[in-house]
Amino acid sequence: MTYRITQLCIECGRCVPVCPQHAIDVVEGHHRIEPDLCDDTAMCVRYCPVEGAIVSRPAEPAVASPKQ
Repeated sequence: MTYRITQLCIECGRCVPVCPQHAIDVVEGHHRIEPDLCDDTAMCVRYCPVEGAIVSRPAEPAVASPKQ
């Protein structure tokens, strides 16, 4: 499971330097977590001053292989 930044984000940037995987960047003026880099440490959540601005992203559902 990874995390995502919601619209509640105030763009303070406190999450950026605490991410050990450097998974948070700014895209078009908004902070964003790259899911492929996020390793679920939740450091961003711990340092974020706004509850609900960073939430867990549910795992992608497994794709079933077609029956033969």
